[in-house]
Amino acid sequence: MSLLNKIFYKLFGQDVWRIGIVSCDLSLVLDGELPKQKVKWLEVNIKSDYEADPFIFKFSEKYYVAYEDFNYVSGNAKLKCIDLNGDEYPFFDEINKSTGHKSFPYVFEAEGGLYCIPEEGDRNGVYLYRFNVELNNFEFVREILCDDMYVDSFIHNVNGIYYLFTSTINEPFKQRLFYSDSLLNDFVEHRMSPIAKNSRVGRNGGGMLCCDDKFFRVSQNCTKTYGGSIVISEVSHLSPDEYKENEFMEIFPLYPYNKGIHTLSVKDEYIVFDGKIVKYRFSNVFRKLAYKLKISLPFRN
Repeated sequence: MSLLNKIFYKLFGQDVWRIGIVSCDLSLVLDGELPKQKVKWLEVNIKSDYEADPFIFKFSEKYYVAYEDFNYVSGNAKLKCIDLNGDEYPFFDEINKSTGHKSFPYVFEAEGGLYCIPEEGDRNGVYLYRFNVELNNFEFVREILCDDMYVDSFIHNVNGIYYLFTSTINEPFKQRLFYSDSLLNDFVEHRMSPIAKNSRVGRNGGGMLCCDDKFFRVSQNCTKTYGGSIVISEVSHLSPDEYKENEFMEIFPLYPYNKGIHTLSVKDEYIVFDGKIVKYRFSNVFRKLAYKLKISLPFRN
């Protein structure tokens, strides 16, 4: 991108992220067949600049998509949840009540319950929530880590050990690994952490994928631009003593949201991901200024 184009984008350009859904087997995605699938692109709220970081999960025989909702006028992103028809649910209302930015709502099943560890980096930790069926909401359980501004975290259980993959705002491409024998016990850093330290595979782009008894870690490739593509690496060794992965494949943005892709999530036959386009308009100058003013306020939420 030339200097003139960069200035024009800085002033008038606006990234817009939307969520795409396909129905196919994960093996087809790993074989590079995602571009051949029929994509249903969602636009839940046309006023939102970002509907991104989607995670699909199943509860009471129904599928839901948790995601980040953001626009420059309001300032901080919040979490939302919809079903596959686009109807909204208040599952994250309690999480959204706390001050700060919310994104990357990784939802997972464990110990007979449904849990979430959203990104709340400006709260200086990784926080665990469990879904309360009676209240229809995710409730706070505990603070897992509390010593840094962690981003894009997920937990995966293998043979009774919970592995936490994460990075930090100051070092987003330094992928760190922690583990514990319980969600309620201390997580200690793995002896091989950090397991990656570059802008191609160092930052998570989703949770762990499982196919044919193999594990695959999803990364957002930011080498050339933010969310330029998704890199999937096969994890060949994962234990409290060992970790090894090798790059397996790359997924590029899909038309018409072909300017970026940085999150991919799978549940059964459903694959969800996000995509970016850039919209240019004169009003973006004022929207960006309003955002910068908003985030500078100490009492913002």
